[in-house]
Amino acid sequence: MSVLGQVGFAALSLSLRFSPDTLLTWHWLVVLAVAVAAVCFLMPRSSATPLQLLREVLVLVPAYLLYSVVRGLVQGRQPEALMRTMHLIRLERGLGIFWELDLQHRIVDIRALETFANWTYLLGMWPVIVLVAIWLFFRHRDSYPLYRNAFLISGAIGLVIYATLPVAPPRYMDGWGFIDTVGSGTAAYSLPDLSILVNQYAAVPSLHFGWVFLSGIAMFRETPSMAAKLLGVFMPLAMLFSIVATGNHFFLDAVAGGIVALIGLGASLMLRTLVMRGDAPPGPGFRSLAAQMF
Repeated sequence: MSVLGQVGFAALSLSLRFSPDTLLTWHWLVVLAVAVAAVCFLMPRSSATPLQLLREVLVLVPAYLLYSVVRGLVQGRQPEALMRTMHLIRLERGLGIFWELDLQHRIVDIRALETFANWTYLLGMWPVIVLVAIWLFFRHRDSYPLYRNAFLISGAIGLVIYATLPVAPPRYMDGWGFIDTVGSGTAAYSLPDLSILVNQYAAVPSLHFGWVFLSGIAMFRETPSMAAKLLGVFMPLAMLFSIVATGNHFFLDAVAGGIVALIGLGASLMLRTLVMRGDAPPGPGFRSLAAQMF
């Protein structure tokens, strides 16, 4: 057999052994690979320097890791979190919008929809957020700080709520008939749980939806491409479907996440306006720093 034939046979054998579920199991590595590939592609085409990129990483990664602190604060508060979930169910029933259970039971009978929901939940958040952030950083430097600060502010609001008012996701209410489609239908959680990074009682607000919503706003506002604008509209709608269909959030969780995201964006815009007013900066050095931060 020729060398080319051997390579082809090896590739075919590998593809036959490969399961798409592997991508879900290693979804954090997918996020890292997406980030590295995007940076390598965009940096040579941008005026941004490695030092500027490193500074952003040193701000954003510790901010995300603060999530682990909040997780420690909610340990042992499961009864409290479940009680709030019951209150949320009663509220939705009173409003006539308790549709999550019916929706989930419908999609689990359609394998394609369940698979779409699972994949969107796991790969439709962080890879999307990271790609949009990198795209803004390299291609829209003037707008990037506005959205970065919106993420940080909305995240801070979310952390305060998670620490003080933990709420359990629907999938913990199995007595109602909710199903954890991600846990039962994929191997995404087959690796040892990195529990220090997972808050099981952070259902309200749903930043899973809120941050994808922010990413969609950024794409819609910052690009002239109609295809990109439509993608910016589609992404949060797909995530809304996903978080409900997988049993991870109620509709009101998403509403709360969207409100928190908009508050973050509004606060970021206000800060930018105040700092960048013509009479505020005392000199060009401050202007340069303010432009990078706001």
